[in-house]
Amino acid sequence: MEKKLYWALNALGIVATITAILGGVVVWSMLRPTTTIPQEWVELNQLLEERRQNRAFVLLPPEKKEDLIAEDVAAIKVIENHIDGFMLKSFKGSCGMTRCEYIKAIAEALVSNTKSHEEAFWLCGMMQSESSFRLGARPGKSTNSSARGLLQVITRYHGDVLNPAGITKADLENDIKRSVLGGVLVFHKYRYPKKGNVRVRTLEEATRRYRSLSASEKEQRVYRDAASLVCKKLSKDFEMEVKKQK
Repeated sequence: MEKKLYWALNALGIVATITAILGGVVVWSMLRPTTTIPQEWVELNQLLEERRQNRAFVLLPPEKKEDLIAEDVAAIKVIENHIDGFMLKSFKGSCGMTRCEYIKAIAEALVSNTKSHEEAFWLCGMMQSESSFRLGARPGKSTNSSARGLLQVITRYHGDVLNPAGITKADLENDIKRSVLGGVLVFHKYRYPKKGNVRVRTLEEATRRYRSLSASEKEQRVYRDAASLVCKKLSKDFEMEVKKQK
């Protein structure tokens, strides 16, 4: 009888302890400070998950996360404004999208797939030279006729980075997100070499390889200057946009 009473009391003690712990967790979750991310950023939050993980986003405090998301929103906005100002107003969009949806998709893809805002702005400048932001652009007579997409990628030269991502020639000229991703992957191949102890190359150095080392020095200079000009403009617009939000 004494043993049964002993075990019964132990069982009650365990139940009481578990109940207290669970109650404490519930109370803590109700009282702990929270930071609410605006609803309009939720979708963007998902789009940029990969890049934020690269920046150890998940380890940051809530207020810092909001700052980074706000910066990404600002970067997307200035890219949208730039493309909108560059493209003819008569452009009707593509892929079943309206003109605004089309421009927004390009801006979001640039920001979500690059490692920094500066890189996104630089690639925006390259895209302007390569395709004038037209997904179905075809290369000129002086360039390789196999180039496709917003960043005019040649699939047969870059299967090492495109194939693992499942990006095809059809994707490059028909899917905005994958077209941008394909170009970014090729650019990253030149900027972030994986073999040996090669350092991370500058934007200018990676661009020289992207444009083709066989291009004349004049062609290279014109191409790099065009990308640099757009990057500087967007960087300035970005700083103003971020200040506006604060």
